[in-house]
Amino acid sequence: MEYIDPNLKKFDTLKELLKSTQHHFFFEPTIKIEELFHNRKNIAISEPGLGKTRLLKEILFNAKDKEGIFLDLKRLKKKSIFSFINEYKNIDILNKNNINKEIELLKIWKTENFELKNSSKNIFCFDALDEVKNNDLAEVIDNIKNFMKDFNESYFFISCRKSYINKWQHLFSEIDFKYIEILPLDRDKLIDYLKKYGVNKEDIDNLLGMLNFQNRSSILSSPRYLEMIAEIIKTEGLEKIKSVKRNELFERFIYLKKGVRS
Repeated sequence: MEYIDPNLKKFDTLKELLKSTQHHFFFEPTIKIEELFHNRKNIAISEPGLGKTRLLKEILFNAKDKEGIFLDLKRLKKKSIFSFINEYKNIDILNKNNINKEIELLKIWKTENFELKNSSKNIFCFDALDEVKNNDLAEVIDNIKNFMKDFNESYFFISCRKSYINKWQHLFSEIDFKYIEILPLDRDKLIDYLKKYGVNKEDIDNLLGMLNFQNRSSILSSPRYLEMIAEIIKTEGLEKIKSVKRNELFERFIYLKKGVRS
């Protein structure tokens, strides 16, 4: 999947984030990935399917003169972050040229020259905080806080769903995080993506018209579903989309990824 530059909005405080009800970002200024390095402690938030995990991986790929590591927080269990990284054998080095194939598979990986040390040249990306079991969440957040104290010169990016931040806000309030919200794709970006994917203008116009008529146009604002729809159009034709419901898209996409056709 060719990466779609996301629409990002920054909040300086948790209070600002939770007060925001902005869903239509067309008149809101957005920031670029490279601007995220203005702050050392960041939480990337969004609704499911808008690209939290992919954003963290793109941050590492686009960081100039920096090295980093990506870690799925579900893998920690009861270990400290330092021990987990230090003891993990044969951490994969992800090849950017192969990101589309590997992005769904690897739960921990690093850049080629990463070393576990407190350095302004290091980036730590911790993914899927919202997928940690509720019974373990407070402990994992304390784990993160302790690690951040020991590596206070480094950069941190943590991904989490917005609803989770709201529910557990008391666990985040003592750290001066900046909050980066990933907003839905706008019309221009989704059209540009479909064109790059090889979908012709006629099919794009028909797709938009069809989904608007069915009150399903919002499905295209999610990169996850947009990729699935583009793949189905490419392999099976536009007509197939008419009979596919949202909950079926993900199942079909898994088969497509594995090279299986239903």
